[in-house]
Amino acid sequence: MVLRLHHAQQERLVRIDPARFAPATGGFGQLGWTSLSLAGADEAALQEALKMAWRNVAPKSAIFRLRASV
Repeated sequence: MVLRLHHAQQERLVRIDPARFAPATGGFGQLGWTSLSLAGADEAALQEALKMAWRNVAPKSAIFRLRASV
């Protein structure tokens, strides 16, 4: 799976769990695209990474609606 993260997010996840997270190959990794190996990924790590990636690309109105509903 490939996620769109900010550089700081990518660096943190790669540092914490280099077995699962790695910058995407080529120049894409330098843009924040991050590979996530789903083999053996625990649900909490997967949810955290997906939420981060979604918030990075979701329309601000969708993020606002989500926060308002919680």
